[in-house]
Amino acid sequence: MAMGAGKKPRIVAVIMTYNCARLVSKAYEKIPKDLVDDIIITDDGSRDNIEAVVAKLNVPFFRHTPNRGYGGNLKEGIRLASQRGADYIVEVHGDGQFDPGALRLAMPYIQEGHDFILGSRFQNATQALKLGMPVIRYLANRGLSFFDWLVLRLPFTEFHTGFRIYRRTFLERVAWAVNSDDYLFSFQIIAQAAYAQARVAEVPVEADYTTDHTSHSLSGATKYAFQTFAVLGQYLLAKFGLWYTPQFPGQKRHCRGCGAGSLRQIFSLGLVPSVNTFLLPEQKSQEKLYPLDVYWCPQCTLVQLGTVVPPTELFAHYQHVSAASLANVEHLKELAQGLIKRYQIGPETKILEIGSNDGSLLAEFKGQTQQLLGIDPAANLAPVTLQKDIEQLPVFLTEELAHDLGRRFGQHELILALNVVAHTPNVGDLLRAISRLLNDNGTFVMEAVHVLPTMLNGEFDTVYHEHVFCFSLTALVPLFAQAGLTIVDVEEIPTQGGSLRVFAQLATAHAVISERVSRLLTKEDRAGITNWSTYAAIGERVEQFKQNLRAELQALQRKHGRVVGLGAPARGVVILNAVGVDRRLVAEVVDDTSLKQGRLVPGTNIPVLGWDELKASPATAYVLLSWNYKDSMLEKLRTKLGAGLAPAGSVEVLVPFPTIHRVTL
Repeated sequence: MAMGAGKKPRIVAVIMTYNCARLVSKAYEKIPKDLVDDIIITDDGSRDNIEAVVAKLNVPFFRHTPNRGYGGNLKEGIRLASQRGADYIVEVHGDGQFDPGALRLAMPYIQEGHDFILGSRFQNATQALKLGMPVIRYLANRGLSFFDWLVLRLPFTEFHTGFRIYRRTFLERVAWAVNSDDYLFSFQIIAQAAYAQARVAEVPVEADYTTDHTSHSLSGATKYAFQTFAVLGQYLLAKFGLWYTPQFPGQKRHCRGCGAGSLRQIFSLGLVPSVNTFLLPEQKSQEKLYPLDVYWCPQCTLVQLGTVVPPTELFAHYQHVSAASLANVEHLKELAQGLIKRYQIGPETKILEIGSNDGSLLAEFKGQTQQLLGIDPAANLAPVTLQKDIEQLPVFLTEELAHDLGRRFGQHELILALNVVAHTPNVGDLLRAISRLLNDNGTFVMEAVHVLPTMLNGEFDTVYHEHVFCFSLTALVPLFAQAGLTIVDVEEIPTQGGSLRVFAQLATAHAVISERVSRLLTKEDRAGITNWSTYAAIGERVEQFKQNLRAELQALQRKHGRVVGLGAPARGVVILNAVGVDRRLVAEVVDDTSLKQGRLVPGTNIPVLGWDELKASPATAYVLLSWNYKDSMLEKLRTKLGAGLAPAGSVEVLVPFPTIHRVTL
């Protein structure tokens, strides 16, 4: 698809350096400045004087240590360029061997909307030799490229070149983040372009062989050649549906609810890390990015992610603590009091909570019963719960485990799961486990984000890898039925921007079903929950929001000079990553959670501070990332302002949802 008429795509050049301080200025000078909108330099742990050289160029410089390799450096460059709003990313080697002036020849293809553009030294068969390319390298490259062409059938005369241009939307479609951190990345991305049937083009590029450029050793080049053969084998196996890898995943997605194979993509937020993995600055190189794309099932209406991160990576060491948010603590207290009255909880009542976190909810029942059990895979939180004198098992609940738990602890009158069912990829297995652990007249209570008031209104910030699903009651009814559960009541609650509280019992209990169930099903039907057209418009609203919020943040920064984020919840991490915000736009984020303080907001380089640190360097402009707790967060900020954090009436807070607006304090 071509770029919009009259719209100039935003082009960001990424200069990749490693021990080439002596050459980087030459590479920079060759970039056509009239064609690019931004230039950044990513350095791969160089040991030369690169910083002093770059300082004279006055170009944003990003250095990571230790050395990650060519692929690791390029991944960082892609991420940073995407954050800076790039439509196209130009790969420029810092040693200047490949002339970035080839961008001028690529502009017609960019304007036509091509996905991937490669620079070739071989469009003129002998030009590379005339320019000084060693004969052995020339012959090896030509032979390897011919073999690559036979397999991939891409219209390239060269497959092993250092000048490339990537369209952002192409990168959102392929799993480049799981590619090698070594030079093999350069070939994997080409094979992925073939696999994705990307729209590709080739332009001639000149290479300089008169200077001491970086290059492969003979052994390194031989190893690389054999690695490319392995990539071609993986490509062919995936193409013919015989075997899939993370680089070449199965292209037909099946619904995790009903198993149908006709999922339709609603929108994509690109590559985003785990939103609850706050790393220390020295751990930044360990961060992993995964595609964050959302699909809809026409058969059962279930909204779900297309790419699932292994739960052990997300929850084995969890940094979100229930007690850290006063508003959340109040919510848990209100829920517990309501359940105590509704079910007349007493000493004989057995309560099980799945995803019990730090035990805050279970602790609210200790005045009525001591028969409390928590299940949560976060081993770091089990000691916290034990301090409340509550047993917590650091495991994932499965149907198989439920057999053992039933024998050890018996069945339960009440099972709770707040924002847990939506986190579980194998949701059917979890619901069957719950059925096994529920006694004949017991009740299962769950809470989860409701698709109707959130995603269908363009609120995408509840979309992250922990949230595999965004539920409607329409989708939950058949999902529960498959596990032998009947939804008997439902409440619409305000948490998370709009959630469902669902009450279910075993189908064999033949319980009376509340009229609220049928009323909400009717409401969802009238809202178009079963129609694709309802979801098709969401992507456009998401893109428009991203542009608007970034513009508002830039305006706030121009006015105040420094913007600080309020809260570091998962939804805030999604907002910052989707909009492409780093610490040049938001300087710091302040959060109450001690486990997050001193670390970096995932996907950005924004440090997380405590309130005491902010007091030492107060700000007058904020963006409310915990917007779903707007009232309590603003009240807290007012209290801090009253304590001398900033003069009253001088502070502006940007609130992103449900509509972008500012509040003056």
